[in-house]
Amino acid sequence: MTEHKNETKEIHAHDESNHSHHSHDSRENGGTAHGPGAAATPMRALLRRPEDGESIEVAGVGHFFRLTSEHTEGRFAFEEFTLEPGVIGARPHVHGAHDEYFYVLEGELTLHNGDGEVSVGPGHLLAALRGTPHGFRNAGTETVRGLCLYTPAGYEGYFREVHAAVAAGAEVTDELLAEFRSRYRTTSHPQ
Repeated sequence: MTEHKNETKEIHAHDESNHSHHSHDSRENGGTAHGPGAAATPMRALLRRPEDGESIEVAGVGHFFRLTSEHTEGRFAFEEFTLEPGVIGARPHVHGAHDEYFYVLEGELTLHNGDGEVSVGPGHLLAALRGTPHGFRNAGTETVRGLCLYTPAGYEGYFREVHAAVAAGAEVTDELLAEFRSRYRTTSHPQ
């Protein structure tokens, strides 16, 4: 696991035309992180440079978390991922506490969508909402690169825990993954 500790820049983004008039969150309406009229510092947009993020290698999948719970107050996590040919990213499983959205940038990703497998290329999106079985692998001959959004955030902790266990000498087995998944309300799904 590697944390790229480069300076993260904040940009003050205060454009009233972009604010929702239906929002009840004071930060979106020019307030502060602590409520309307509070004396705290106004929220600022977070700009992450291409090298900013946390790299976590787990079972042949390169995860590069650009945003984690720490950056988004737990709202969501966002990563870039890579899979080399022949790598199983995740066998079919089901999440009970978060949704995942996979977007393919390069290569051909084989997705389990609950009904079976389908291979998709750049521009395809899979929305794996809570309770829906899904999985992914690279059955092709080229590296796959994609994006994944987790909402709410927190599942990045699963990858950190598996990475730490492997770094301490544990072997990646279905039992090990099931143990860690259970901590994040995730279960295996029969194929």
